[in-house]
Amino acid sequence: MAAIFRAVKVLINNDIGTTTDIVIPGAFGGANPKAAIFIHSNTIEGPLDTSDIAYSYGYTDGTNQACVTSYFDADRTTTVGQRGWSTTYVMAYQSSQANGIQCEWTFTQWLADGVRITTGADEIGSRRYATVILIGGDEVANVQVGDFAQLGSAGTQDISTGFKPDLIFFGSSGQTTSQGTRASSLNTYNAIAIDDGNLSQMGSWKYGRDNVGTTDSRLRISDGFIVNRDDSTEKVTAFNATSFTLTTTGTPVGFNEIYLAIGFS
Repeated sequence: MAAIFRAVKVLINNDIGTTTDIVIPGAFGGANPKAAIFIHSNTIEGPLDTSDIAYSYGYTDGTNQACVTSYFDADRTTTVGQRGWSTTYVMAYQSSQANGIQCEWTFTQWLADGVRITTGADEIGSRRYATVILIGGDEVANVQVGDFAQLGSAGTQDISTGFKPDLIFFGSSGQTTSQGTRASSLNTYNAIAIDDGNLSQMGSWKYGRDNVGTTDSRLRISDGFIVNRDDSTEKVTAFNATSFTLTTTGTPVGFNEIYLAIGFS
């Protein structure tokens, strides 16, 4: 069995205390996955056209979990943008309300060919869809979910994983505030980097300014960086024996970031 990545779209339970089993029969020959990626959107049961963005993405390695969440609505007299992050959930929902994260889902346990998550709070009414990517197979030797603070000035930093990472997924809500709290404006990114001999990496940065009459929003896809904001860039410059190295340029402000690192055998 090689390294296996399998994706599935699933309708997530949103009642407090309920569980959702996400299983792809036969994906890993009845074995448990080793890591999972969760992508949660504002898509509900039935057809829906919406002017707002509400989404979250997160990771688990079965021991640790982390996610970021973002909201932006430009179809108002003044725009509304919010964001948050957590190392307690794999997904979270946040809207225009002022009380931060409103609904969240936590990793419960691995299942044969799947994963179980539990709903921790419910203030969103309708069930939402999520895309879940299950990762496993004999060649997935090591996995780690973690978080770190970006440098507050240009320079390099090593992030310890305890093994040589070959593939890394990144995410950030663009916050310096504590996890679980609310921050204004959309300022999020997600990215991927792979040790293919060329330091290949690509990121997507989304920005939407809160509380303005004229929409101020940007989307930037960056080839060669994990993030390329207006004020700074960040990229993976080395995959080391027990860590990876990040190099930051410009005038960064020390945003919190999450990652899923995978080492192959």
